[in-house]
Amino acid sequence: FNVYGHLKNNRKFSRFIKLTITDNFLVKEILINKYEENNIKVIESGIDINIFKPSIETSNRELGPFIIGFLGRLSPEKNPNYIIEIAKLLKEHTNIKFFIYGDGPMYNEILNSITTNGLNRTVELKGFVNNISAFKDINLLFMPSHIEGRPFAAMESLSSGIPVLASTCGGIKELIKHNVNGLLFNLEDLELVKNYIIDLSSNKIEYRKLSDNARKFAIKYLDSKRMNREYRDTIHSILNQ
Repeated sequence: FNVYGHLKNNRKFSRFIKLTITDNFLVKEILINKYEENNIKVIESGIDINIFKPSIETSNRELGPFIIGFLGRLSPEKNPNYIIEIAKLLKEHTNIKFFIYGDGPMYNEILNSITTNGLNRTVELKGFVNNISAFKDINLLFMPSHIEGRPFAAMESLSSGIPVLASTCGGIKELIKHNVNGLLFNLEDLELVKNYIIDLSSNKIEYRKLSDNARKFAIKYLDSKRMNREYRDTIHSILNQ
């Protein structure tokens, strides 16, 4: 549930809606303050923490290059061009690689940017893969989005023990706690993002701290069983009114 298309559609049909359920508090705040809507409940979405969990491959990630992964649609709202800009700044750091998983309308543009900027050894387009497979390969999930709700990729990453480096948009700040289970940034701070990556790739103690905290956060807050119970109880409550 993001604050753009989803919110617009919610308001379009608001006269038919008895209760709006959103998965993040930002949307609730906007509905209250901008639309004076009071029939709102936040049920934070979750994932299966027993499927997305640290693996043997995950624990061996420190042995090779530091791999930064992007998982998502290659489209303007996900801002994949930002990966190219950061990769250009890190071109001389040969131990840092970028894996881009996914497809979309910007695929050819990103492919051309990789070639034009001489990043073929640094940035790899991986196409569609199962997220579980991707999380076995990467050290850090990179989310430079312009628009997000409560992204599943971030939750799955945290549950897999992989810290997240993300822009401060949408509901991301409800998932990523700066310097606890990941790092947050404003999109204009390219130099800061570059330094975050350099520091994290070279500081194993700090990386392990973020990785351990990511998994602990997921266990405590992201278990889909809790979400399922809340939806069940809420629907039963509405039906019994």
